Amino acid sequence: MSVVAATGRDLPSRPKAVARRLFTLSVGVFFIGGFLTALVSLLVPRFTLVHHLDYTEALLVQFASHLSYLLFAVPITFIVVRAGYMRSIAAGLTIMAGGSAAIAAADRAGSFALILAALLVLSLGITFLQIAANTVVTVIGGSDGSAARLTLLQGFNSFGTVAGPLLVAPLLLAEPEPGAAAASGIGLPFIASAVVLAGLAVSFVASRRLLGAPTADLAGVFSRLPAVLRDARMLGGTAAMFAYVGAEVTIGTLMANYLVQPGVIGADPVTAGRLVSAYWAGAMVGRFVGAALLRRIAAARLLVAAALGGVVLTVVAAG
Repeated sequence: MSVVAATGRDLPSRPKAVARRLFTLSVGVFFIGGFLTALVSLLVPRFTLVHHLDYTEALLVQFASHLSYLLFAVPITFIVVRAGYMRSIAAGLTIMAGGSAAIAAADRAGSFALILAALLVLSLGITFLQIAANTVVTVIGGSDGSAARLTLLQGFNSFGTVAGPLLVAPLLLAEPEPGAAAASGIGLPFIASAVVLAGLAVSFVASRRLLGAPTADLAGVFSRLPAVLRDARMLGGTAAMFAYVGAEVTIGTLMANYLVQPGVIGADPVTAGRLVSAYWAGAMVGRFVGAALLRRIAAARLLVAAALGGVVLTVVAAG
């Protein structure tokens, strides 16, 4: 996506123009977020297949990558309320750029512990985006179309997860040449991601006035938190997201290791890594189709149908 720059003089004043600008910027955010998700997932098969770590050690990659949500989600929420959506998104993108560069540097230094620390920094930035960017998508435009808009952008997120394994698997999963540095191959995609993230951060800083200045009252937010936590639909949605994210991360992370098994298809590591794109492509198609269906079918009904379909497919796969 081309980086969109704007100044205070040329910002659009019409609500529809503002919504289009924000949606365009969000496409880049969701795409690079998906690309990095796939990139981080491929680190697990890299460490198990290339560096021969056991699963307990290699899966620390995903532990570090997702720990930020548990540790920082609530504090970041209040930062977003205080600073505003656009500034928070810019901050998240900047932190992600620094985390991506730190991963490349840690890998060059040959330190697994530093890689885990850098992944935590990367996920800290992603937590900003998960909270701020998702909310922006729901508040721009009409509320009736918010589910469709978010689903459509999630489709671009899936496009990033499809592109990631196709482009990066040869770098991350190829056995190093004899005498070559084991760290070679990881740095390039993370450095490239850092450059894109920095460009997007500049775009959001330049467009920070699109939604106006933040006006939320922190005391009011705190006072409403107990009611939110008692809301049955909120708790149900939280449980559903827990199950969904757990399944998505587990499949995307371990699929390459599964496909190299002789009893499955016995693929070489690079081919197995590229085949992970087929999984993410299914998610991409489902999200684009879902975005269209949500304009005709109630979200609750479509969600139930998708959940039941997931149960049936899980039973078939397990059998």
